[in-house]
Amino acid sequence: MNRDILNAVGVLTLVDNAIAKRGLEQTLAEIQSVVKQNRIAQRATRSFESEFGENALTSVWLDLLERIRNVRENINERKDI
Repeated sequence: MNRDILNAVGVLTLVDNAIAKRGLEQTLAEIQSVVKQNRIAQRATRSFESEFGENALTSVWLDLLERIRNVRENINERKDI
């Protein structure tokens, strides 16, 4: 797998764990706070949302998290066999 993809999966796993511990609203607020402090993230977010609409990035994150959960469940099911 590509290193960038592995890094992204790692980040999403951390976010997934944060959601499990602190809840979705708190975790998204923390992510938004970090983005506001990072110029590169701000530009990327503005660019993405100008193309796909406001809050589109949040939807993408949630979709990716759901996909990761499904993959984990599939892996865990295979381990049980």
